[in-house]
Amino acid sequence: MSGAERPGDGGTQRLFVAVELDEAVGRAMDRVREAMAGVPSARWVRADVAHLTLRFIGDTGAEDRERLSAALAQAAPGFRRFEFTVAGLGAFPAESRARVLWAGVGDGARELVDLAGKVDEAVRSVTQGGEERVFAPHITIARLKTPANLEKLEVFSGLKETVLGRCRATRFVLFSSRLTPAGPVHERVRAYDLS
Repeated sequence: MSGAERPGDGGTQRLFVAVELDEAVGRAMDRVREAMAGVPSARWVRADVAHLTLRFIGDTGAEDRERLSAALAQAAPGFRRFEFTVAGLGAFPAESRARVLWAGVGDGARELVDLAGKVDEAVRSVTQGGEERVFAPHITIARLKTPANLEKLEVFSGLKETVLGRCRATRFVLFSSRLTPAGPVHERVRAYDLS
C-alpha cells in the first residue's frame, strides 16, 4: 500500500473510492469535450479530476474513516494489477434524455467489477450499508443541467464508438471530495497498491 493518511480536522468528510486515469485518457476526454462543445447546459468534468468510481461512500466521521482505511487495506492484497480500455460513449438515463454523459469500459471491465466488489465488501463491513444498484464501470465526462436528446446530435453519433485510451490499474484510492462553486475538489486520503 502507498500513500499516507491526509491530515484532517477530524470532522466529517465526503468520501469515495476510485481508480485514477492515465493522462492520455484525460487528453482524449478533452477532445470529446471540444467536439461536443455545442451541447447545451453541459458541465464538463475536468480531465485532472476525472476518475472511475468504484464506490461512493458519502459523509464519514473520523472514527469510521480510520476503520474504512484499515478495511480497504485488507481488500488490496492479492488483487493483481490489470489494464482496462476506455471506449464508447453513452448517457444516463438514456441518450434521448441525457443527464449524464459517460465513457464506457471495454477490456478490463470484468476486473473492475471484481475490484469494485472487494471494495464494496470492505466498505459494508464498516458502514453496514451499501449501494443497491449494480456496479457498471464508466467514467462521467459531463453532467447536463437540462436533459438533452443526444440521438439528434450528429457529433455524438460519430463519437459513440470512440476509444479514449488504455489505463493501467495499479492501485485504488480513497478520496475526499469538497464541492465548491468552481467544481469538486478531490484529495487523496490514502492509496492502496495492487499486487
